[in-house]
Parts: sequence; structure tokens; C-alpha cells
Amino acid sequence: MNQKLKNEEIVRDIVFFLVKNRLWSDVCIYYNNQRLTPERGLETNINVFDYVQYANPDTVTMTFEGSLYNELNGYNGSYNIYEQFEKLVHKHGYYFEFGHAWSLSLHPL
Repeated sequence: MNQKLKNEEIVRDIVFFLVKNRLWSDVCIYYNNQRLTPERGLETNINVFDYVQYANPDTVTMTFEGSLYNELNGYNGSYNIYEQFEKLVHKHGYYFEFGHAWSLSLHPL
């Protein structure tokens, strides 16, 4: 499977995960020169580096505020969502690395 299709597959799973856990707000997902947000949908011809310094344009980069920010940074007192997200990413052959407390990028395991 080529990289663009792999990116689309993991983004689909990430969005499903976020919706299921009521975290699909204040999130931007960058992949394949596109940006997906719950507010605007899919935007094309996007350079991720125009929006975040620490990015991986070859895979997936995310920025987030609100609920997802709190969950991934442990501000709710639990790392349950963090661990579930980590398992999801690993299932696709990646790990994630924070660029800032409000952004992350995926990298091959």
C-alpha cells in the first residue's frame, strides 16, 4: 500500500476514535497536503509547515486544543485516552511524538 493510502487509512481510524470518545472538536489533522477539521471538513493544497513547526509531511500531523489536549497531556488525571490512541497508532506501524503540548506527528516504528 502506498504512503498516501496508508495516511488516509490511519486518518479514518483516528477520526472514528475521536468521534467515539467525543474528542472530535478543536482538532486539525494534516496529511497528503490536506487538512481535515470537524468545522471546515477537508481542505486541499495545505502545507503543514504553514501551521506547525514540528511536523511530518510524509505521514500525519495533528494540532489540537480543548478535550483532546487535556486527554493527551494527562490533565484529567488519567492516561486512558493517551494509551488507547498510542495503541491505535502502533496498530498502523507508527509512534507519535509531541512537537508542542498541542501538536504531534506520526513516525514509522
